Amino acid sequence: MIPFAVSNFAHKHKKLVWLVVLSVAILLVVGMLVRRGSGNVRYLTAQVAKGNITATIEATGTINPLTTVPVGSYVSGTVKYIFAEFNTRVQAGQVLAQLDPAVYHARVVQARGNMANA
Repeated sequence: MIPFAVSNFAHKHKKLVWLVVLSVAILLVVGMLVRRGSGNVRYLTAQVAKGNITATIEATGTINPLTTVPVGSYVSGTVKYIFAEFNTRVQAGQVLAQLDPAVYHARVVQARGNMANA
């Protein structure tokens, strides 16, 4: 049921009420037409060109490795060459360092001398 004040206003101003209802209907129809027309796909095309791509990343924080693996040696000695720096990506079986062979070469010479004396 319509309240008395609204009903009384509607009866006194019938032309104004119909004008408002008609305006709302027109706005709804126009809105639906505009919305339906925006479904067309539009493409932006450009000429292909060769050039450099520059990407810069800046961040703060701590970088942690995905996997940490302990590395050891069966023998001890002085390291002569290092083939992998800290945080270098390495493959399985890759040589990481070379020990100085001078100590072992001296032991071989000494063992051959002992064998010749015996």
